[in-house]
Amino acid sequence: MYFDQNFNQFIRSIDGKEESFTNPIVQVDRQKRQLTQWLRKHNYINLSVIPYVIISSPKIIIKASSNQSEIAKKVFHSELLYKKVEELELEFKTDFYTQKEIRRLANLLIKQHQLSDQIY
Repeated sequence: MYFDQNFNQFIRSIDGKEESFTNPIVQVDRQKRQLTQWLRKHNYINLSVIPYVIISSPKIIIKASSNQSEIAKKVFHSELLYKKVEELELEFKTDFYTQKEIRRLANLLIKQHQLSDQIY
């Protein structure tokens, strides 16, 4: 998997054949923006949305044309997810909402969930 930051594309190579896909970093950044706007609309202003691209297969090699350290902050293999969660727990120690408010938010997310017709 190759993140081409010069042309803002994502390239997958299989058996010498290359395919280009929408850059998943751009996709999660767009989803972050949409979720943040939705949260603000529903008066959840103190929640941080942290976008990650998680690669599920440990066999996949992640490469980038530039900004490797910036890409490594957002893109990583699934076995590192626990470590990222631990880092976030240390960074965000303050509880802004009660368990009741969090349940209300979860129910609202489920109730308002809609599939998008947009192709990524």
